[in-house]
Amino acid sequence: MARPESKIKMGFLPIEPHQYAAILSLVTPAVPDSGHKLLDPFAGEGAFLEAAADAWHMMPYANELDGERAEHCRTRFGPTQAVRCDVERLSASTGAFSAAWLNPPYDYDRAAKNSKRVEFAYLRHSWKWLCEGGIGLWCVYQQHLTEEAAAFFAKNSRRVDVWGLPGLHQGEYSQIVVAAIKTAFQEQPGPLYEQLLAARTAPCPLTVQAEPVYTLPKLPMVKHFVFAPDLIDEDQGLRLVSEQGA
Repeated sequence: MARPESKIKMGFLPIEPHQYAAILSLVTPAVPDSGHKLLDPFAGEGAFLEAAADAWHMMPYANELDGERAEHCRTRFGPTQAVRCDVERLSASTGAFSAAWLNPPYDYDRAAKNSKRVEFAYLRHSWKWLCEGGIGLWCVYQQHLTEEAAAFFAKNSRRVDVWGLPGLHQGEYSQIVVAAIKTAFQEQPGPLYEQLLAARTAPCPLTVQAEPVYTLPKLPMVKHFVFAPDLIDEDQGLRLVSEQGA
């Protein structure tokens, strides 16, 4: 489902800075230098990822397709923690990340066999990178939390909350953050499914929390950590050689 870069640019809608404080207040910071990793597979220029990594004391890892935005990420995080590629070509260790900020491009893929919504397809694709107990924060419009998406969360999470961001994004759309704690896949969605269907019509208003709501899991044990595009173009190759040696 790799898509043209121009289409990625049109669908890219970063979280607005005035929303940062409320989102950041949801998660208990890790102990500094504990090694917890935070993934943003659709990082844009990396502004929110940088703010979240600083607030939660985590190591940031950014992926971005657009060349100009990817360069901003490299400047912020360095070439080993920021890569440029289509998310479906990102090679990253499964279960290595304690949290993920998932603010995907908003789009509709008519060629897809099942769900046509890109937001949901990229949620499913990115889920494997979260560790057991990891925190996934899916930032989309309210209408993107479909029955299919609700069923996915209910089958793959032990807790799911739907938070409504104040105001209208771009003056028109209600934006939500679905916060989910990952667990092993369950065949039946259970009561979480019905709770999500109810919550999507009346999400909990997200304001700055007096106390954090979510706690990072036990640090995942990964023998060999990988974070790289599966294909390295000439520009990336020359950059890596110049900065890190052959």
